[in-house]
Amino acid sequence: MPFDAMTMAAVTDEVGMAVTAGRTQKIIQPSINSVALAIYAQGHQHWVLLSSDPQYARVQLSTERLAKAFSTPSPFVMLLRKHLEGARVASVTSTPSERVLTVSFESGSDRWTLLAEVMGRHSNVVLVSSTGSILGSLKSVSARQSPSRPILPGAPYVPPPKRPRDDALYATGERVDPCRDTERFAYLLSHVPPDTTVQAALMGLLPGASPFLVHQIATRADSPASERMEKVVSARLVEAGARLFALYQTRDWRPCTFVDGRARADYAPYIALGVSQLEPHSSISSVVDACTGARESRDSLGVARKAVIADIARRQRMIEGRIASLEEGLLASQGATVEKEKGQLILAYSSSIATRAERLEVPDMNMTIALDPFMSASENAERHFRRYKKLRDASVKIPGLLENAHLEVQSTRDAAIFAQLADSENSLNELRREIQESQGQRAGGRLHRQADGSKSGKRSDNKKARGPARYRLGGAVAIVGKNAHENEEVTFRLGRREDLWLHARQRTGAHVILQGGSGDDAIVIAGGELAAYFSEGRADSGVDVDVTQLRNVRKIPGGPMGRVTYSNFRTLRVKPGIGQWETVRK
Repeated sequence: MPFDAMTMAAVTDEVGMAVTAGRTQKIIQPSINSVALAIYAQGHQHWVLLSSDPQYARVQLSTERLAKAFSTPSPFVMLLRKHLEGARVASVTSTPSERVLTVSFESGSDRWTLLAEVMGRHSNVVLVSSTGSILGSLKSVSARQSPSRPILPGAPYVPPPKRPRDDALYATGERVDPCRDTERFAYLLSHVPPDTTVQAALMGLLPGASPFLVHQIATRADSPASERMEKVVSARLVEAGARLFALYQTRDWRPCTFVDGRARADYAPYIALGVSQLEPHSSISSVVDACTGARESRDSLGVARKAVIADIARRQRMIEGRIASLEEGLLASQGATVEKEKGQLILAYSSSIATRAERLEVPDMNMTIALDPFMSASENAERHFRRYKKLRDASVKIPGLLENAHLEVQSTRDAAIFAQLADSENSLNELRREIQESQGQRAGGRLHRQADGSKSGKRSDNKKARGPARYRLGGAVAIVGKNAHENEEVTFRLGRREDLWLHARQRTGAHVILQGGSGDDAIVIAGGELAAYFSEGRADSGVDVDVTQLRNVRKIPGGPMGRVTYSNFRTLRVKPGIGQWETVRK
């Protein structure tokens, strides 16, 4: 089930009982979308995990010691450490029927609030000052992204808006808790359109209800969620809903795990009905962690890799959308001659066109031309001539734009493969910079421009990149590019004409140059294994690797970065692996 408002209420109670009055000892970032606080309270250290993962956002106590995912803390983690380490937990609360947890901290006269908003892809963790202004957040949300609720440092914190009732089914107003206001809930439910399904009726009226909770209410009322309201006894739904929503007052949580109808492990803060393999637990955090925690990777590189691949996928979708638009434009441009002929015909028959005419019939050509009745004949003709010129120009420009867009798609596909192959945080950061630079170049011109207006191929963030990796075996050194930028650098800046150049045949992967040891077949084979390992054929049992002298490698004119053509090569069949190569520290 999703982490709904009722689960949040149960977790709030559990976290509050464990850490209230405790002091924060340590703050880390277990994944790119989460932070964790080690709080010492009641003679024990408790880890509180706050996750804003788009799919597995949650709050929970962790029974195990969490590890940091990144060697360098993010700015938000540094901000949390600055304000909250050593601070005392004053209270832990949650907004009624909402998925927002609030942890209040105090240190002397200073006060802070840390909020976890569990809202699917809009989930976030936000630090707010005593004056109500935002100090920082895991995810920044600009005013352009959300004009009504930007999440930026210095902006006032505005709680997430409450969802109103479904106005297609009910009169405008707030949602209704069936336990607190049973009579009103019963009245509204009984007056819903009769063909409305039970699920739609409950989802449109209950506050903070997930589809699973709605199904549980329907199950308890012996009314299938897919049944129409005219065929069920609404009083049973009211009674079942009131019993479950009473948990907000009784706080009688009974966490459990089970297997749902799709054979997936799931959880609930109450005993679920209509499920299999039900197992009660004493802790809501333990069931959340058992069913969800393992799905959100805690491996630092795995999480960062997922984020980079998602950025690349978004970039690729944008380019593919542009290609579709260009192809539509190219198809439309084929009608340029027809537009020209229509304009000429309108002028030729202008004397016979009546005032306010809506069409021109050309009997000799069996053609009807639509006219704007509020334009003169010459204005109607000019409209078609303008359309003709636009389509004619498009037929000249679009093919080149299409070719460039297809090259961009290929580059993003290569970048996605390099992201899968990346073996360090630095390699992933390089790929992220590549994506940002490619977007910047499209927005600001073909070449990146420095602040002084000069053209440059340097990084826009002025940060010094570590560059291609180097490996040593005996007296030979292999220089390996792990993305398009590094491949370009390896082949055209770091290599010498007499060096051997290696690349997995017809595969996206690293450019490798061997400096020294070119006469040693064992070194060359080891270099081929290295090139195969840093290619998309890494998981294969055997990969063909082409070997040639660097003098035989040429950049493809106008091609994507890192794309080359080469000649006078031989091919080795090798097993991917690093073997005995030793990393050369810079």
